[in-house]
Amino acid sequence: PYTVLKFLNIKCNLTGLLFVAAMLFAAQLRAAADAPVKTGQHDKSIYSTNAVLSALMTDVVFWVNFDKSAEPVMGKPNDDPEQTVKKEYGDAPGLVGKAFLNQEGNFCRYPAAGNLDFSKPGGLSFWVSPVDWAWGDEQPLNNFFMTPWRAKGGYLGIERQGWQKKEGAPKQLDTVLFYIEGFPDINKPGIQTIGLANAPQEEWANGRWHFFVFNWKGSLLEVSMDGAPFRSLDIGHALASDAVDEFRVGINVEPTLVDEFMIYRRPLKEEEVSGVFKALIVAPK
Repeated sequence: PYTVLKFLNIKCNLTGLLFVAAMLFAAQLRAAADAPVKTGQHDKSIYSTNAVLSALMTDVVFWVNFDKSAEPVMGKPNDDPEQTVKKEYGDAPGLVGKAFLNQEGNFCRYPAAGNLDFSKPGGLSFWVSPVDWAWGDEQPLNNFFMTPWRAKGGYLGIERQGWQKKEGAPKQLDTVLFYIEGFPDINKPGIQTIGLANAPQEEWANGRWHFFVFNWKGSLLEVSMDGAPFRSLDIGHALASDAVDEFRVGINVEPTLVDEFMIYRRPLKEEEVSGVFKALIVAPK
């Protein structure tokens, strides 16, 4: 009986140790996934060495990596390169290689023709990270991507609203959202939005990267932030092929890094979105 009890005690101790070890390993994985991404931690080789990224790159039709300039390395550039950046171009260590350091109302603009066609299913993605944002009672609104208003159409984009008040009432909240307004044939007048997430200061710390994906499938629009499942909006009618003349990247008030802007020939799947987010947000071993 003593031998049996001793054996059972040893077996229980080993089981307990294995359980504790498994819990510690799982905790390490969660900590790695939750940790803010450091700038400059990846180089462009990850697009060939990571299976998820390399498979997705075959469907990229437009790509600005900002490693050397704001000119696209894939897709149609502006006829006049001087029109690409509103002000002087600046860069800094990015998520993959270098990133566009956007500040003082600067932004990059690109032609929609040959790059962005809302009449056919497609998608786009990009990464952003704050750089010394001003935090106070009146926070600025930061647009990361938008199509400017045009006479025969409307506009759409993705922004982070900072808290603002107007005559004692909330004018803007700490939130991230997609917006669309003014295009013909959409099913509701006025601005329509897709709320993505609350945006408290701790979620937008310096060096913390956020990943955005925007899909369009006829009248259905889908948006995801940081690898989360898509949130959708049906506007009732697909946008026309010439709905927009150009699109802009990084229309920010506060200094912000923008990196790896891509447009795809098809909508992204949820498993691809989470796969890309995990591939780049978790620090390599």
